Amino acid sequence: MSAPGIRTENLHHDWDNRVRGAARSRRDRQRQSAHRTDHGRKSAGSGRAGTPVEWALESFSVAKTHAYGLLPAPYEPHHFQLAESYVVDAIGITAEQLSKAGVRLAFVLNQALEYNGMLRGRRRCRQGGASRR
Repeated sequence: MSAPGIRTENLHHDWDNRVRGAARSRRDRQRQSAHRTDHGRKSAGSGRAGTPVEWALESFSVAKTHAYGLLPAPYEPHHFQLAESYVVDAIGITAEQLSKAGVRLAFVLNQALEYNGMLRGRRRCRQGGASRR
């Protein structure tokens, strides 16, 4: 497999490592921008909707649609030439999924800690990254 701007090994490895790294950089830039706007609060609310089973099914659907559904025809068995548009889509989708994962993790942790009575008078994990009083 080959793609512009990414030294590739195999699809699974690339999505787990190279694309995720590029997405983290993009997500960090978006997070800084979101702190300056109200967008961060809006996306936090939508990211935690659903159940963990629904989140897993959503992730499977995203992978099926984007990681595999947008692959071009192989130029030889099991070898793909990825277009720049595929890489850009992969980085965007990965950044979005990582943001949702952070929101969802904070939501689940808050629920667990509240259930155990450990959050009374303490900081809550804030959907969107930082903690607050």
